[in-house]
Amino acid sequence: MDLDSLVIVDEGLISREIFTNEDIYRLEQEKIFGKCWLYLAHESQLKNPGDYVTTYMGEDPVLVIRGEDGKIGAFLNLCRHRGTKLCVRDEGNSFFFTCPYHGWTYNSEGRLTGVPLEKIAYPNLDKSEWGLIQVPRLVNYKGTIWGNWDPEAPSFEEYLGDMKPYFDMFLDRYDGNMKIYGGVHRWIIPVNWKIPSENFMGDSYHALFTHKSAVEVRLRNPYSPNDFEISTKNGHGFGAQVGGTGRGVEASEEYKKILWESIDKIADKMGDFVRDIMPLGHLHIFPNFSVLDLWPYTFLRVWNPKGPEKTEVRSWLVVDGRVSEEENRKIAKKFELEFGPGGVFEQDDAEVWFRISETLRGPMGRKVKLNYQGGLGMEKEASSVLGPNARGILGAPFGETNQRMFYKRWLELLKG
Repeated sequence: MDLDSLVIVDEGLISREIFTNEDIYRLEQEKIFGKCWLYLAHESQLKNPGDYVTTYMGEDPVLVIRGEDGKIGAFLNLCRHRGTKLCVRDEGNSFFFTCPYHGWTYNSEGRLTGVPLEKIAYPNLDKSEWGLIQVPRLVNYKGTIWGNWDPEAPSFEEYLGDMKPYFDMFLDRYDGNMKIYGGVHRWIIPVNWKIPSENFMGDSYHALFTHKSAVEVRLRNPYSPNDFEISTKNGHGFGAQVGGTGRGVEASEEYKKILWESIDKIADKMGDFVRDIMPLGHLHIFPNFSVLDLWPYTFLRVWNPKGPEKTEVRSWLVVDGRVSEEENRKIAKKFELEFGPGGVFEQDDAEVWFRISETLRGPMGRKVKLNYQGGLGMEKEASSVLGPNARGILGAPFGETNQRMFYKRWLELLKG
């Protein structure tokens, strides 16, 4: 397959074949989800020994658990006997996991500890060789837990590259008080995983039309033309508005005080440009981790691939532990109204993404090349506009530099 003919970054042309081809999808599982750092959990979900969450790394089910020894580990969520999925709950607390098929049991450090009728059926079994398959690379980055199947992968900080200062701004704002609030929302959307991922890279352009009704019912002020997009190496990027995304949205004085104090603290360290770009708006770490950072709520997203034309969405509201419980309940209510599975904005996005999938089913529709030429040739170094501490490439307002860089990295990995 000639991948270069499907993704022509310098001309801003992308073939729709990449969203529906089975061979490409299988290659992604190996070359992208088998090689990249993937978001797994937040440490606030794993406070106590035995606390666990289940998730996916690509199509591979994964169990993330704080062991009895207090250390966090991640394991392929399948029994070594017949490959049955071991744990089916989203989260919980347990020091042992027993396979429902033949009863093999593993402890919270992944060791095989129990085999029914072992002396009769498996008299020579060395249980130490049959523990759960461990994710070889695991890192806790300021409370966020990331895993990588590739033992030779670069460090997570190297992987972030120029996205690191922006991701640090986001995480440091909470000063260690970030926590997941209310558990996980998950649902299926009938689209390829790359479609929502590229949207969260910084597609502010779509808000003017897809979310126009939110302005009409006064959930949002009219969208600002002061948009900017920043892309960094390795396919990461974010899109925001000068003055910070969503600052015109109503928020409590308690929330605003904590947010402003945190932003000022970061700006004193990194430069005044920080005050102009926080909250950060859409932020995406390649391949499938997104943040939407707004007033007055912030959420994390993972777009888990479930086939070329199906994606499982996992979404977590994050709150600041310094904010009162009463205020966090109000924040959660607004988040669910707007970006819960049935939220106003979420339904807008799901509808237009589904319409993309609808037109992929015919042979002619799959062959069409798409226009990703917004702002082509208008890129600048971010430091030339935002100041010497800014990193990455600044795209044109409402441009598509970030999307082109997403697919550039996608192509590099598939060819590598």
